[in-house]
Amino acid sequence: MTDLTVKVDFTILLDNDPNYIAIGDRSHWGVAENQPATIEITPPGSIQTISLNFAKHTLSFYNSVNLGMSCITECDEQVLVPLSDGIWEIKLSSIYENLEKTRYLLKTDSLRLELNKLYIRAGIDYNPNSTIIQALAEVEFLLLAAEAFVAKGDFNKAKKGFDEASKITEKYNSCHECV
Repeated sequence: MTDLTVKVDFTILLDNDPNYIAIGDRSHWGVAENQPATIEITPPGSIQTISLNFAKHTLSFYNSVNLGMSCITECDEQVLVPLSDGIWEIKLSSIYENLEKTRYLLKTDSLRLELNKLYIRAGIDYNPNSTIIQALAEVEFLLLAAEAFVAKGDFNKAKKGFDEASKITEKYNSCHECV
């Protein structure tokens, strides 16, 4: 790429921590190198976009405080509020010629923590007839399908799959007789 070319691009790094979204810049800023960039993040179910200045060539971590979803604690240790599971829209923009890139994230970190409880309950003794193991297989299928629908841009079907996976997980986590 020549120095004149601008290609806005980023990746979303997953680490299963419900408190963070990590964004890695992999853009080629070219002639827009010294011009501002912004990141716009829209949480699941929201119509309000959170717009922030974006630091180029970095790995940036977003949490409830820097997204304005919880307050800064001045004297005590900072407590972060988990970021909602669901479909997040993330758009990185350069003011140079209005170049931008939009990606969507199906955030499932809190749901995965709840699923882990079911995996622990199922234990290491594999029993294919276990209702929990069958439910876990169904939940994993629904989450993979939801991710595929996000990639395809069908957010209604993605949300439907995610919601169903959440319901099943909640049902089995509250049922202590289920094995």
